[in-house]
Amino acid sequence: MRICAQARLTSVSERRNAGAVPNPVPNRVVTRHENWIGGVASAAALAAVVGVVGVASAQPTLPLQAVGWQNETLPGAACKASSPIRLHNHVAQISQTGFGDVNSFGSNRDLVQVAAAYDVTYGQLGGVGPAAAVDVVCSNNGGTADGQIRFAEVVFSGSATNARAVGLITPQQPHLAKVSHVPLLGTVKWVNGRIVVGEAWYGPNDPTCCASGRATTTWAYRTGKLTAVRTVVTKRPG
Repeated sequence: MRICAQARLTSVSERRNAGAVPNPVPNRVVTRHENWIGGVASAAALAAVVGVVGVASAQPTLPLQAVGWQNETLPGAACKASSPIRLHNHVAQISQTGFGDVNSFGSNRDLVQVAAAYDVTYGQLGGVGPAAAVDVVCSNNGGTADGQIRFAEVVFSGSATNARAVGLITPQQPHLAKVSHVPLLGTVKWVNGRIVVGEAWYGPNDPTCCASGRATTTWAYRTGKLTAVRTVVTKRPG
């Protein structure tokens, strides 16, 4: 914005002597009144600029709660993809992931459906500050529980205009060759600068509906990395 104030007082005297040519450039007389007005205008312009800068710097940083997570970009690692995952109204479809052939519905058997940001939680993460945990489910596009192939939580830090992923939470059930379903993630809790997440573990005899095992894993941010520091099994899967 440009503020310009000018006050002009002009005294014009023309010689009208016989044979004389009028002066084409009038004599300009600057008075104290003009000097005063110009000074006030300059001060006003400076104050306006300073005011605009002050308002801009006073704008509060929006918290993570203001992020439109349903359309946010997730790291590809959430569903073993090689590139970031861009959500559109909570969902995305990706192919050529680390899952390989997932027996996906349609012509592309390795197509993975991503559903995310339906249950976002917020808290304080030690070493990071304000953070958010965004839920993610990867499936084979079949629309049933049998097609689910991974549960995860992506942890973000920063602000609404500068959200960045700082880590990935996944179930910590030891790999078993013969189980009926992948382990589930439960409620996320923020406790003393750490993240505590419940897990449901499946055994070889468990139906898809009902995991018989229970565990809790505590996550902490250490040496620049989100790490599982402790898993407590409260009930082993049958």
